Amino acid sequence: MMRSLKLVVGKLRKQPLKCVASAVCHHLWWNNGNRCYSHFYRWAVGDSLLIDKYPHFAYRNWPNVVEFMSISTIIHFILYGTRGLTVHMRSLILTLLVDVLMDAYKLCIDSTTYEDMQPHASGLLRLFAAVESNMIKNCSELGHLIGPWMRGNIHNVCMKFDWFCGNFTGYIAKERSSAFVRFILFMVIVIVNTYCSIYFV
Repeated sequence: MMRSLKLVVGKLRKQPLKCVASAVCHHLWWNNGNRCYSHFYRWAVGDSLLIDKYPHFAYRNWPNVVEFMSISTIIHFILYGTRGLTVHMRSLILTLLVDVLMDAYKLCIDSTTYEDMQPHASGLLRLFAAVESNMIKNCSELGHLIGPWMRGNIHNVCMKFDWFCGNFTGYIAKERSSAFVRFILFMVIVIVNTYCSIYFV
């Protein structure tokens, strides 16, 4: 059956990607309703192909937390090897923590998003949902990073796909602005942590 499906898909002509705003999707629970973070990772590995298939809907952005951690780790090993590994690991943990806190702020405190995203959840439940949504987001971002690497498309690092297919004016600019703020914070964390480790330890 899988072979037949591959043959059918292989014969399909490449068609323009269109946004269907009125579409409604129904499907069963994943993993019988139990949490399955790896599903989001595998899903992202697959949909990272969209960047190559529809490059006119792709754009380059500042590194997200997963990309930043990966790139900074590679640079660290190239420059220092295993020296200062403890300091670098602390920077990674702090970077991830800041990313979680920024998402928690956006979903729990920021008035511009609070009412639009699950207004029925509040208090600790909303905080828990914010932290878990950050985990899901980063599982997906890991898939978007690993997918191109598996296919040898290293140049696709920091490339993002416009899921709205150009239908929302200002969406890409807003995403870049938000990513830039996080990137600056990540850099500040690394610099401050390294400085403190040198002069206060």
